[in-house]
Amino acid sequence: METIRMCCAVIRWNDRIFVSQRGYGDLDEGWEFPGVIYEEGEYGPSRLVEAIVEEFETMVEVQDKLCTVEYDFQDQHVIMDAYWCKVKKGYLEGVDSDIMHWLRPLELDYVTWLPADRQIVDQIQASFAA
Repeated sequence: METIRMCCAVIRWNDRIFVSQRGYGDLDEGWEFPGVIYEEGEYGPSRLVEAIVEEFETMVEVQDKLCTVEYDFQDQHVIMDAYWCKVKKGYLEGVDSDIMHWLRPLELDYVTWLPADRQIVDQIQASFAA
């Protein structure tokens, strides 16, 4: 089974979290945190900043690591690091994503998450409850 390294941005603004709906592939219509696959030798958070600029025309600042989740898809093992991020410049206007929302932590349960991202939601909700 192939292992893929990813990182995603949990972008917060006041008491809301930015989420987007996937519009392609086998997991069409699932919700996710914006992220990127990175290769060995690359620094994940730097690639994450680049990916957010490409996809949303927005510059983010990567802050603390929230968690690492692992999930097995049919033929891939995904290891994904989730980082708290904040917007430095821009408005998170999607170039590739169909639907985007700013949701409060409890509202995160109102959408259907991709499996690995669901684990991140649990961590977010726990951090806001603390």
